Amino acid sequence: MVPALLAMIPARGAWVRHVPAALLAAGLPFALLAVADPHAGLVSSEVTYPGRRIALMIDASDSMRSDFTAPTLNAGRQQAFFTTVAAATRFVELRREGRYRDLIALIEFGNRAYVVTPFTSDYDNLLLSLALIGDPDEFSRFPDPGTVIGSAVEQGVAIFRTFDFLDAAGNVMVIFTDGEDTNARVNGRWVDEILATAAANRIPLYFVRTNYGRGFNDTVPDALWRDAVERAGGRFYIARDERSLLRALTDIDHETVGEIQVRRYATRGAPVRGVRPARPAVLVQRRRPAADRARFLDAAMMRSSPRCRSSSAWVRRCCLLAGAMLARNQARAARKRGRHTAGGRDGSATTRRPSPTSDDGRWAGRRARG
Repeated sequence: MVPALLAMIPARGAWVRHVPAALLAAGLPFALLAVADPHAGLVSSEVTYPGRRIALMIDASDSMRSDFTAPTLNAGRQQAFFTTVAAATRFVELRREGRYRDLIALIEFGNRAYVVTPFTSDYDNLLLSLALIGDPDEFSRFPDPGTVIGSAVEQGVAIFRTFDFLDAAGNVMVIFTDGEDTNARVNGRWVDEILATAAANRIPLYFVRTNYGRGFNDTVPDALWRDAVERAGGRFYIARDERSLLRALTDIDHETVGEIQVRRYATRGAPVRGVRPARPAVLVQRRRPAADRARFLDAAMMRSSPRCRSSSAWVRRCCLLAGAMLARNQARAARKRGRHTAGGRDGSATTRRPSPTSDDGRWAGRRARG
């Protein structure tokens, strides 16, 4: 029937008779693809861990150059900025020593707020970023000398929105500042309105006012910020010395308990015998000793070229991070080589029997067969 109808088509429409063949040729690749039964190489799953999503915000304005004596926390310059950086470092170490798997972001602010490190569960990377912004040369190059706390809160809410965390539970903001800011309006918005946005998205603000020797409302507009923070469901801490600052850190650590959901990715299929399944990078947390971390930071500083050290703050920071990553990769490679080969009594290389669950079992097996 179809060939008879096609034969009746005029000569000018003769191309229509080739349509069935063209459709067959176009559909053939899709048919072969369906027969091959393709599937994605990665599978994802939602995993719940104890911890929080925390946005750490540090005031880097000129007013933070005031004295703040804290010999236990800060062994360097006894100024408010370096003491608050040391306090933030102590807070991160408290979280790492606990059972938490937090996602923490670091924000530095003055007149404007800047994201130094987005949300990460790599505590070593976060501690490196704190060490970089805590460098005196870096602090002297910070471009915004003023104090606008509202801009930091806006940036904190914005980074939660960027990572699509606003609808999730377990979000927290922690801010370290001297509180010397009387700006009740920021970008045309009142402070209460800015904090109400955080409260509406269930993001409490823990406000640590670090101003040495000054009590509540002592030449600092504490009443403005305390009332706004408490109305938004947060907490306001007066850190007038090292003891009160450490007490605030301990209290925040106890208050920021909860659970977060993290999307984990893994390869499809059963694990191979003798090879431990790889953990996702976002969940890997290695506890580096203090001495090892100091050598790690020294290696990062040495691997940055003199041109990077004399350039702008952001370029220098990128160079230092690149050098730190290179040093870490080389250290991991050296440790792996040390695990794979063990020296005998006569100095010759020996092999060991691979464990079914060891990472280097397959490599030891290859050496044994060789």
